[in-house]
Amino acid sequence: MIYINNKWGVVKDYSQQDLNFFKTNFTIEDFSKCYMNGKFNKDYVTYKKFFFVKEEEKSIIFFAQLIDYIEQNFPEFLTRHTIKDTRKKLNFSFETIKDFNLRDYQLDCLKKINSSCIIEAPTGAGKTHISLALIKLLLEETKGKILYIAPNVDILKKTIETAKQFFPEEMLGLTCTNNNICDKPIQFSTPQSAGKNDIEEYKILIYDEVHTASSPTIQQLLKSHTFDFLFGFSATPFVNQLNKIQISQFFGKKIVIENYKNLIENNFLTKPTFIFLKVDYPLQFKDKARYYKDLPYLTIEQNLIVENEYRNKKIVEVALKEAESGNKVLILVKLLRHKEILKELFEKTSFVEKIYYLDGNEKGEKRSKVIKEIESNKEGTIIITSQIFKQGVDIPSLNVLILADGMSAEYLALQKAGRVLRIAENKKDAKIYDFWDNFLPLLYNRTKKREKSYKKIANAEIKIMEI
Repeated sequence: MIYINNKWGVVKDYSQQDLNFFKTNFTIEDFSKCYMNGKFNKDYVTYKKFFFVKEEEKSIIFFAQLIDYIEQNFPEFLTRHTIKDTRKKLNFSFETIKDFNLRDYQLDCLKKINSSCIIEAPTGAGKTHISLALIKLLLEETKGKILYIAPNVDILKKTIETAKQFFPEEMLGLTCTNNNICDKPIQFSTPQSAGKNDIEEYKILIYDEVHTASSPTIQQLLKSHTFDFLFGFSATPFVNQLNKIQISQFFGKKIVIENYKNLIENNFLTKPTFIFLKVDYPLQFKDKARYYKDLPYLTIEQNLIVENEYRNKKIVEVALKEAESGNKVLILVKLLRHKEILKELFEKTSFVEKIYYLDGNEKGEKRSKVIKEIESNKEGTIIITSQIFKQGVDIPSLNVLILADGMSAEYLALQKAGRVLRIAENKKDAKIYDFWDNFLPLLYNRTKKREKSYKKIANAEIKIMEI
């Protein structure tokens, strides 16, 4: 027998087969601490094992929503057991959200929700609108207070501005580093400032960019507090298997709103063209690259990405060509040093007055001002920024992206590509430039991973351009 309540799942009188199932599928080895200077070696640090179940008094105990993950991924296990599930359920009346003017697929998504879940929504699918409609439904259904967490203040402020269209301003609170409007019926907060509120008053949690909810701060919050319902939103909910289970054990099953193919065909997103730039490197550079083959990744990144004069020259050439054609170009870098190098190159051009430079050191007010200027500018523009623009930034008029950082993570590649896929007036298509870094095996493997992630956008055109 498996008993499920809002917090825990318990397998009573389990068999050895049951125990083997949980140990096999819910014991995850984490090697992330086995890197030194970007180079993997298991001997650096003893790897850590994460156990997502525990044995106690002839029972197997786990966090409740893990049962939904098991149902979606291992349904055959549940056929051997009787389940008594006493978790609270939702039964919405959708008349209350008519003023949201939801698209059909957005409303269909909400109709699938009857308990905690993860909502996978591609960039541009309108997850902010959906999450606010969900808040309206939850307020009507439960009469309870709602805690809404997002990883940075920019996302929260943008969401609050939209929320003011549907809710009285006195219902909305914000807790972050410089803001302490606490304990409101709809309370927005960064993870670090959530504790400024009386958490015990909140029985519903909504988490935007839920792939970041595996952080120690949020995991501790989820373990120590019992929410009746938890909802997570992200275009790419999971980073890896460890992250997937850490999140799923609290948020439960995954609901996919819509795929890129349908969003593009129905003109909710712009059709992308991915262009891999294959640089014709001189022989002396290729010889230099071979020297870095067995060196730590951070050393490779610094010398063959950030300070790669041939690559950087092509970034500038492509950006200028696109901007001079009237396009709005976003260049994403990882390291601040890379931004400074590109800035020096651009300052030698005649386009210098139409280029913006942003990084995490700038305050939110400056970022907001730059975003407004870019949106209002009818001419070609270039913005060079770091990872602060990889998610949660909405500038629909951007139509060209240059990925300068050589990152490989699938979820990051799709998050970044989403920066230029939104629909805007007079915007016909979107271009994403990447680099075909085939001069070193490690970088080539990363290139192939990014290519694989781009192919998940079924309508996307992928080209390799020799330059």
